[in-house]
Amino acid sequence: MADTARINAAHQALVDFLDEQLAEVLVAIREKPGPDSDYNIELPEDYTVDLGITDLMALTAKTSNIFGRCARLAGIAKARVDVADEAHNTKRRESLAGSNDKERERNAAIAARDEAKALATYQGIFRQAEALENRARVASESARKLTDKVQAMQIAMHREERGSTRDQDYRPW
Repeated sequence: MADTARINAAHQALVDFLDEQLAEVLVAIREKPGPDSDYNIELPEDYTVDLGITDLMALTAKTSNIFGRCARLAGIAKARVDVADEAHNTKRRESLAGSNDKERERNAAIAARDEAKALATYQGIFRQAEALENRARVASESARKLTDKVQAMQIAMHREERGSTRDQDYRPW
């Protein structure tokens, strides 16, 4: 009995935490992108290759941080979907009463209507948070690859300036 009370308390604490954090997910989804946004996702532009290595590294760090924040939000949204799904399934199973299958399904659907609506809402929020995470991942990977390419070009240029153009000088290892 004591374990049940602790589990129920932990469950309620989790739900409270997720619901509180879900507000941040909604803000991130609906806010318009801007330079001051914590979730501003911008892919590198054509002129980005002309930036110095310091600026490119700053871009890489910024996009990586945004990706980390977006991944956290998607995880919170997914956890809330899982909790809502379990509540919906439990309510449906508990409400299966009637003389035939059709009546039982009808009664279960009516009884779990609110839980089904909550589940659909949380699934929609999760899909939006997941899309935000995917966009942030693409931006982060693009910035990282761009930085790597520019660094490789700079290394090659320095080697050519020194007159060192042997095949061994171009090995990445």
